[in-house]
Amino acid sequence: MRNLLRRFPLVLALSGVLPMWGCSHSDAPAPGFYQVVAISDIHFNPLYDPTLYSSLVAADPGDWPGVFETSAVTAPAADGTDTNYPLLQLALADIKRHMGASPVVLFTGDLLGHNIPTLFCDASKNQAPNTPCTPSPAVAAMIPPFIDKTFSFVAAQIRAAAGDAPVIYVPGNIDTYGPGLGPDSTFLTNNGGWPCFCFSLVSPARTP
Repeated sequence: MRNLLRRFPLVLALSGVLPMWGCSHSDAPAPGFYQVVAISDIHFNPLYDPTLYSSLVAADPGDWPGVFETSAVTAPAADGTDTNYPLLQLALADIKRHMGASPVVLFTGDLLGHNIPTLFCDASKNQAPNTPCTPSPAVAAMIPPFIDKTFSFVAAQIRAAAGDAPVIYVPGNIDTYGPGLGPDSTFLTNNGGWPCFCFSLVSPARTP
């Protein structure tokens, strides 16, 4: 399913039994049948415009929208590529459009783009994409914090689009510092603290 979903973030309105867990929500309805919004496989690439590298590294995640607005890349990401900021804005607008009375937003994994460490290394050395890049120790040490910032940025954007509804998140195999085998405990600890942006107890996805 990755090959299909990486072409466009998937936003669905689903109907079914809704167990509420993970986040407290004072207005949560009793268990029953509800239409809920589900989003999956955003695969956000913050380095879709490598010229933004220095500004993104220097800025807090909350200031990233202003950085992205300076980019000359204004078209949504092309078919077969990871999500850029213009495409993310379309996906967030779709979440808002489908929210209705949905009491929760379900995010079923793969918030991060593919190969962010490689893209970061390329951008740090001003190399062409797909050129082999071995990061120096200093650059390698900057990659996990940058991934954390990317996660925080997209999480905050989803949190805002969801309004007052809780967001329940299941990590995907790409949501990691490593080579796409799912998050380790360090990643979960560093990125699991968003109020009402919760990790469920479901095991991380292991399929590519």
